[in-house]
Order: sequence, then C-alpha cells, then structure tokens
Amino acid sequence: VQAEANLKKALNCDEQILGKDNAGIAPDLNNIALLYLKQGKYDFAESLYRRALELCQKNLGENHLDVAACLNNLGFVERNRSDYKDAEQLVRKGLAIREKVLGPNHTLVAQNLVILADVLKPQGKSAEAIDLLNRAIAIKKAQKGADTMEITGIEKEVADALLAAKRY
Repeated sequence: VQAEANLKKALNCDEQILGKDNAGIAPDLNNIALLYLKQGKYDFAESLYRRALELCQKNLGENHLDVAACLNNLGFVERNRSDYKDAEQLVRKGLAIREKVLGPNHTLVAQNLVILADVLKPQGKSAEAIDLLNRAIAIKKAQKGADTMEITGIEKEVADALLAAKRY
C-alpha cells in the first residue's frame, strides 16, 4: 500500500510538472503498472501500460525504443494471463522496433528474443524458441564484457525448451 501511494505521488507530481499528455510520465505509469502486475491486478496494469504506450506513440513516434518497451510490458501482462497469442504479437512488435532502431545484434534485441521465446514455449513453438534463444546467446557472447551469468541463464532456457520439445 505504501509503495503504491508513493508511486502515485510521483506520478501526480510529474503530471503537474510535465502535463498529463507528456511521454515523460510513462516511466511513472510503468512503475505503478509493474506493481499491479506483481499483485496479479492485470486489468489495472494493462490500463496503465496502454496509457504509457499511447503517450509514447503520440509524443515519440511509432518506432521509438520506449514504444518497444511499452509493447513488451503489455506482452508480460498477456503472458501472465496465459494469453500467449496476444503476448506474442505484442512482443514481436517490440522486437521489430528494437531491431529497426538498434540493429539485429544489440543486447536489447537479445533481451527481446528471450522474452519472445518465453511466450512461444507454452504454445508448443519450442523449435522457434530454441532458435531465438541461441541467437540471443550469440549476441550476448559477442558483446564486450559479456555477462556469463546472464548467458548461463539463457542456456538453461534452451535446455528447458529442448526438454519441452523432447529433444534429448
């Protein structure tokens, strides 16, 4: 309750300073939405994530990285609702923006590949999930100062997908 109150105070403050239609309040909306997501209040989370998406699209353009982040956030809501098809569509849109803006080998693209794989596996799309995860690993390994713990985590996801696909 206290976290929610503090987050709402921050949002109100930023709305007064920046205005209610400014993309600068999107992080505040996302923070409150994340709290609701963690509490299982998916309708409230979705509403705030959608408002953040609309503000970012209106103020920053359709192909902005913040739009991609908002699409991914909405994808998390749908994944938690077990609506994997909608989650997949949202995350694919976010991935397309990140690839267009950052190129195919950026670490944020790798992050998006892992998110997409996560929504594909429950749909029985293990082969595609494995390909995406392997691509994410390759991107991460190519980065200077690659986080081996993060790579290990993705490798575990590949193993889970292989098991799900009965590819022993």
